[in-house]
Amino acid sequence: MIKPSSIFFLLIVSGAFSRAQKISHYDSAMKKYQLGDYTGAIKEYDLEIEQKPAFHKSYIDRGLAKAALGNYKNAILDYNKSIELNSGDERAYLAKARSLKSLENYKAAIINFNLAIKLNPEYDLAFYYRGQTRKILKDYKGAMNDYNKSIQLYSSNQDVYVSRGNLFDDLGNYKAAIIDYDKAIKLNPKDALAFYNRANTKNKMGRNDEAVKDYSKAIELNKNNPDAFYMRGLLKYKSNEFGSSLNDFIEACKLNPNDEMTYLHIGMAYSKLNEKELASKWFNEAIHINSKNTICFFERGNFRYHIYQYDSALSDFNKAVVLDSKDPNLYNQRGNVYLKLNQFNNAVVDFTKEINLKPDEDIAFYNRGLAFFNLESWKEAMDDFTKSISINSGNSKCYYYRGQCEIKMNLKNKACQDFNSAKDLGFEEAEKSINQYCKYKNY
Repeated sequence: MIKPSSIFFLLIVSGAFSRAQKISHYDSAMKKYQLGDYTGAIKEYDLEIEQKPAFHKSYIDRGLAKAALGNYKNAILDYNKSIELNSGDERAYLAKARSLKSLENYKAAIINFNLAIKLNPEYDLAFYYRGQTRKILKDYKGAMNDYNKSIQLYSSNQDVYVSRGNLFDDLGNYKAAIIDYDKAIKLNPKDALAFYNRANTKNKMGRNDEAVKDYSKAIELNKNNPDAFYMRGLLKYKSNEFGSSLNDFIEACKLNPNDEMTYLHIGMAYSKLNEKELASKWFNEAIHINSKNTICFFERGNFRYHIYQYDSALSDFNKAVVLDSKDPNLYNQRGNVYLKLNQFNNAVVDFTKEINLKPDEDIAFYNRGLAFFNLESWKEAMDDFTKSISINSGNSKCYYYRGQCEIKMNLKNKACQDFNSAKDLGFEEAEKSINQYCKYKNY
């Protein structure tokens, strides 16, 4: 027979164990959340809520776990339940606002950020995330004010400096952006994103060597960022380090196999390394991934042009023009193909379109002049060479071909002056014309 005192002791132990059991679900959920086991955390929060349905914080935390899995709508339902139970917890409004932001409902997000700040005017995170949302809405002044306020309230959050640095970068204030990235890195020397963003800004400033170092540091800290490999590859490509850039592009492709621009640059690198078959393969893959990308057709067209596949190049430029009829470079390159194919009337049409789109492009007038020259339209050709020279007086070939037009038009004195100008600028072929037409007079 069990004594009454023993029964009382068992009830106390049982009650204490029951209370510990309730607490352990919440604690277990938090630990699983911290370890990234969001599904496991949700299950523990479910048990906690089943036992303690009026504990509003469980709904906030379960919502955070759901949001971490991308289930923002259900997360918002949990935040609403928490607010229903306790409308004075700013965390619920902040969490709800962040999920609304992820769902691109920015106006509703702002309303909830405002409510969080109203409850706690010193809530630095609310200012930070509201600043991010305002930036998306192009309220740059409001975003800057929020970032400044967040830093004023808590100056040790490197993420705020990174975000404010991004805003400075977008506004073209690169020096201020660098200062903020430097502060972020000082606070956390292992912040890969800060190094990556600082590299992007240095890239824009033309500080390429420093940018490469920052991209390298970003990669060292986070080897899973394809953009860091891609951007470093671009800078190496610009520095004619084609083999090294190729390695970076390939790494970027492994991490993000669906980006046509990476395939395109692999093709371009192989082209520079004179690996024609491999270049062609990667250009084709780029277009296979995205057949609506004008740049892919343009670059494959350039590649084909330089390996003398003029008909194939023409096909690529035709497709590029269909995709973007406002790019003067497309008409320039297609016009060059027409010149190679002796389709001079078509060349005139394309160079005219280029000139209409970009009237100060000296090479367009020069190229159209060549087309007119081959059509024996001497006056039109001469006028184009003259226009090209007025924009850029350093093109020796312009003087030479204008001189040839002037010979055809019986303007020998002017022709000889142009041949001598061409010679002075280094065009050796002009010497033959000088000997032929200008032998007995010093021009």
